[in-house]
Amino acid sequence: MITQLFWLLAAQSAAATPSVYSPDTQRFGDWTVVCDNLQRCTALGLASSAQRAAGQSALLIITKEPSSRIDAKVVLLEEGETEKPSANASWALPALGVGLVPERDTVRKACVAQGGETLARYAALPHAASEMLVISRADAAPVELSLNGATEAFDWMNGMLAQHYDVKPSLVRLVKPPEAQPPLGTPPRELIALSTKLTDLEVCAGMGSSAQGAIRPEGWLDGKRKLWSISCTPPGGRGRNSSSVLVITEKARAMRFALADMTIDRDPWATPEQVMAGDDAPTPVASEAEFEPRTGILTLTDASPGLDSYSEYVAQYGWTGRTFVLIRATQYEVQAADGDGNAMPYKAFWPPSYRAAVKP
Repeated sequence: MITQLFWLLAAQSAAATPSVYSPDTQRFGDWTVVCDNLQRCTALGLASSAQRAAGQSALLIITKEPSSRIDAKVVLLEEGETEKPSANASWALPALGVGLVPERDTVRKACVAQGGETLARYAALPHAASEMLVISRADAAPVELSLNGATEAFDWMNGMLAQHYDVKPSLVRLVKPPEAQPPLGTPPRELIALSTKLTDLEVCAGMGSSAQGAIRPEGWLDGKRKLWSISCTPPGGRGRNSSSVLVITEKARAMRFALADMTIDRDPWATPEQVMAGDDAPTPVASEAEFEPRTGILTLTDASPGLDSYSEYVAQYGWTGRTFVLIRATQYEVQAADGDGNAMPYKAFWPPSYRAAVKP
């Protein structure tokens, strides 16, 4: 749901301004290419399917922008709680006759080795679908990175980079909520009435007839504005994604939807007043909303796990003192041997598809 809304918004902006560069993501075999709104393209190659089935999480990450050199790095992620790749043992690329020096990334729980332009250009060469890039390690079995789809991935990425556009980031100045976050108190009666109306209108349609709307306090945005969520939980708490409608209330008992600046098919979202009047305009429903009062960041997550792949869209909105504005969006598309279980380690290294220039 969130993914569709974001790209509809991006498409609308592109239609309004001719020759605007549009971000895109494509998958080729075991490779995925993400080109973001600022024309930075990242190609990600996974370990072989056999090693993924055995729980070996590894990535070959190659990044390029129109005005910069191409670069590459090998990422070997930790396996389980006890087995960790060694940062002291040397790695080697037999196909290139060069060595790599891994360094531990403690935050993202991985070892990372810079391969530079040499590795990037080797990966871009034509390869057979069954060919592997072997990473030998002095203290463990070698890692095989799949080159299936690499040639097509680089051809597509080069085509995206060859387009000439004047891309500029959206400048967003964020305002942090107050450090003191006392309880929000009792929800105003207008918000309770809105929650009842949204439940009557079956905003939770598809989750079962017993799904109920519930008001949850999220936090203070400033001295007079509060953020609430009217959440819809499937019966028994079942379901991967829960949905909610985010509402901002003010001291004067005025209220508005937190994501009302988003549009769909050029028609604006309904206002709370329109919902109460029974208007059929669309209501801004968010999936898996989480608000962090310390930073003012609102995160929406829409996950779609599969048997052999994992898809997840994460959008982050920042509070500007007046409204929430999109500052970062990431579309995870990971092929994994057992669905989302093997996809989780890659998320820390997956590039965003949208970036704004944020000023705190």
